[in-house]
Amino acid sequence: MTQSALARMVGVEAADLDHYESGVSPAPASTVVRIAGALGAAVAELIGEWPEGWREAVDELARSGAEGTVDVIAAYSEISDAQVRRAFLDLARTIVGAQSRAESDI
Repeated sequence: MTQSALARMVGVEAADLDHYESGVSPAPASTVVRIAGALGAAVAELIGEWPEGWREAVDELARSGAEGTVDVIAAYSEISDAQVRRAFLDLARTIVGAQSRAESDI
């Protein structure tokens, strides 16, 4: 795959990919997640080792096949404010709980 094709797949310019690859500028976490998805690779393979347990968790989520999993991880990684991150997780947990309750009522 060419750099131009990969850039189109992940929504960045080919020059940006070149900068990320050469170390001129760091890639945003969300872009790294999209690149890994496009290449069928684990994020950890692209960036090296993560803290213990993270690689397996992210890889498992990506393999789960649930639509939007990588997008959710990418969106979460873009949130820098700890309170907003906590609210994001609380919202996701609330939705999962409501879904579980609705399914058990059937």
